[in-house]
Amino acid sequence: MRFLFLVFLAFTTVSCQTLSGLTAAEDSTPFSGDEEFRRWFAYSYKDPVPDRVAQAVRYMHKNAYLQDYPDIASIFIGRVLAKHPDHAEGWLAAWQDLTPGSWDVLLVALWLSESPEHLKLMEANMARGSAEQRERVAILKTRPPREADLLLVDAQDPRHINLLWSAFSATGEEAYVRRIIAYVKHYGSEESQMAGAIGEAALMTLASNVTQHEVVERICVAENAGNPDQKTRVLLTTMFNVLAQIKKEKGQPAH
Repeated sequence: MRFLFLVFLAFTTVSCQTLSGLTAAEDSTPFSGDEEFRRWFAYSYKDPVPDRVAQAVRYMHKNAYLQDYPDIASIFIGRVLAKHPDHAEGWLAAWQDLTPGSWDVLLVALWLSESPEHLKLMEANMARGSAEQRERVAILKTRPPREADLLLVDAQDPRHINLLWSAFSATGEEAYVRRIIAYVKHYGSEESQMAGAIGEAALMTLASNVTQHEVVERICVAENAGNPDQKTRVLLTTMFNVLAQIKKEKGQPAH
């Protein structure tokens, strides 16, 4: 029963999983409001317009997303920088007047992009961050960015799932969705409460995003048929069955 409730909740809650629950103040420029911004964030991999990215970061700064959700923001911006390296200098120029707190996030994003050119830009802009962040970034400089690669490190808590969705929003890369599916098998774990919470977060967010993104649906269908882990297949099958039943009750056509 708990599983059915979770899938129902995920399906009926319309939000960008990586920014769920946020209620930023409206800003007529460049987004008409928070709903438009969150929709752009969720589908930004389909809209990689350079000017839009520059505006989006300014919006996140103005509405405190950078300060309140630095991990999600740094992952997102870092993946965008990695995907569009030629625009980095222009974007950074557009963000020159942001506060040190916002630059703290941007400096980490530059490090996470794994680009030697971006590391040089990080060095050149170090003074724009806070004194505390400059110390942290100095330590980061001694470590390879791949140590923080979401596709390599194991999740320690459910927040890791949101970071994976943030990377997916920025890139649209299937690897992040498959990584999330890999955690589904931990749902209902009797060995570790934390593992169970991670599995629950993976399953809930998949149930929501599978109805919003064609690529997520396609991957989930494929994994439902061919994932080597039986428990994962069972849970994905149940997820699809519940979603189909909910659509039927709402009078919506099933896929």
